[in-house]
Amino acid sequence: MTTYGINTTAYVLENRILAYQNPQNIGIGHSLGGLLMREIANDDKNKNTPNRNFGGIITVGSPMNGAMIVNKLKNGEFDSYMNHGAGELAKGPLRQLMGISYIIVQSFPAKKLQDILKSAYGNLVPQDQTATDLQEKSDYLELARNYYINLPKVSIYGNENRPVHYRLASTSEGKPDSYYPNIINMARGVYNSNYISNIGLAFLNPLNAYRAAGWKAGRDYLDNSSETGWNNLIGAVRTEKRQSCYQEFICGNDYSCYQAIETYEDYLACEAQCHRQVCTTITVHYNQPSDGLLHKSTQIGERTNATTSSWSPNATFESLGANHNEYGQHPGTRQNLILILNGENVPPFFETP
Repeated sequence: MTTYGINTTAYVLENRILAYQNPQNIGIGHSLGGLLMREIANDDKNKNTPNRNFGGIITVGSPMNGAMIVNKLKNGEFDSYMNHGAGELAKGPLRQLMGISYIIVQSFPAKKLQDILKSAYGNLVPQDQTATDLQEKSDYLELARNYYINLPKVSIYGNENRPVHYRLASTSEGKPDSYYPNIINMARGVYNSNYISNIGLAFLNPLNAYRAAGWKAGRDYLDNSSETGWNNLIGAVRTEKRQSCYQEFICGNDYSCYQAIETYEDYLACEAQCHRQVCTTITVHYNQPSDGLLHKSTQIGERTNATTSSWSPNATFESLGANHNEYGQHPGTRQNLILILNGENVPPFFETP
């Protein structure tokens, strides 16, 4: 049913829990489940009475403002990212012109990772209704942001350690989240050693410089570009406009004003005469926390320049080191649920005996 859209899926789920309806229930939803909880809560048309299904909601790693990765899958940027990565990783082996070296490096999961990530999230590409609903600024989310959810709400968001996408790929295959990062580090060593050996011989043969540049491109991709590109895909790179100002000296070589200073007031007058404030607007880019698939802002329904939300949780909790596939088994999530159910910094409703 999850391919039929959030409205339809929520309707089916609500009918399946009819026997358990109780305004004292706590609705807990992970990922899409959090949106279903919000949809079901909004389905209560009489806002002056307690919700018939549950009285409070906890979302865990849920895209309350949508999932940017779905937009990127549909507009082709995901495929461009994959193709670019494959190209950067292939430069060194191809330029080395040694068959055995090419085979060895191509076998490293650093190259294979492109296909792993694609297979893990390629299932979002089909034009099913749920994928359409999950896009940032989708028609569904434009309606949902105006929902009236008069219930106590708490959101748990994941903040995975770097490299977020390699860890996500590991857990997507049921492996520990360190599995692919460890192998990527090995692959990085191969790229770096080939770069060093070739650059060291560049003075003897220009071909070595060409080879070195190829290996360096792969190394740099593994070090930075791969994760930066992924963070752009999931919307974890935020952009802010900030104003930067400085005092510009405009008196040139004429210091006569300062030479005539006799009092502090004279000094202030010279400062005002010989300086002017110059301000420029600069663009600052930075990564915000994510669970590897969803950035923090969407997990907590935070209002941004691009999106608004009806969610506005009463409290948020960080699951440090958890990616989107790990919440159920992650100790950080368990600890947060214990805190919530013990009534720590949350509305009293969530406190259990």
